[in-house]
Amino acid sequence: EPDPVCFEQLCAVRDENPGDVEIIRAALSDQPSVALCPVKRFGTSESSIVRGDAGQAVTVKGLAVADLKAMVGDAPVFVKIDIEGYEYVIRDELARLVTLAPKAVQIALHPQILEETLAGPFLFRRLRTVWRTIGLCRLLRGYGVAGRRGLPLRYIVKDVALARRCRGIDLLFEPV
Repeated sequence: EPDPVCFEQLCAVRDENPGDVEIIRAALSDQPSVALCPVKRFGTSESSIVRGDAGQAVTVKGLAVADLKAMVGDAPVFVKIDIEGYEYVIRDELARLVTLAPKAVQIALHPQILEETLAGPFLFRRLRTVWRTIGLCRLLRGYGVAGRRGLPLRYIVKDVALARRCRGIDLLFEPV
């Protein structure tokens, strides 16, 4: 959890509940550090690397999948990716997550943010957004969206391709 306020809140919950849970203040990245900006303020679950208040940015450690593997060994892992728009930036690291054999991976998709950052005419940006969202949904080989078979096609058509403004969604990927 890279957001400093959310990290402290998670630690407080962990401290009040017995169990062997480690919360890591970092962001999945192939870079050694990541600059995180609050979209409104930290703690609202709206942090981003592609938009927000750069004047309030914090730098957190970047952890590659190989780093996580070294830290956790064979322990059970749950991974949550929810930095607005960042899921499209770290595509290659997301693909490597399967080497951890995670119990589940939650990815919050924010196609509207991707579309806002792309250059060109609307139709071109929308088609690229749809294509890259399909790619993210198919990225984790051997994992499927919980409760659904295959690609969440209805979401991609209705909420990304045909929506006036793309809508985000949280998807939980589990081993199939």
